[in-house]
Amino acid sequence: MLDFLRVNESSNTPIYRQVYEQLRVAIERGALEIGHRLPPTRELAGQLGLNRTTVSAAYSLLEADGLIEGQVGRGSFVRTTVA
Repeated sequence: MLDFLRVNESSNTPIYRQVYEQLRVAIERGALEIGHRLPPTRELAGQLGLNRTTVSAAYSLLEADGLIEGQVGRGSFVRTTVA
């Protein structure tokens, strides 16, 4: 699904921030288009071998930046692209 995501556990950058940055760049470059549904936090965490809270923190930053929108019961969707 999001095969481009990679985390480096030996990096000084927190893992949630690494996930956030990679998703942000993908949205900005148009690799994730407006309306694209992101995987649920539990699913993405399982795919990456991370704690769900870590992925939730990344999604929260994306939402705070206006890049995604969480819809209760539906999921998180790419909201816009940044020029």
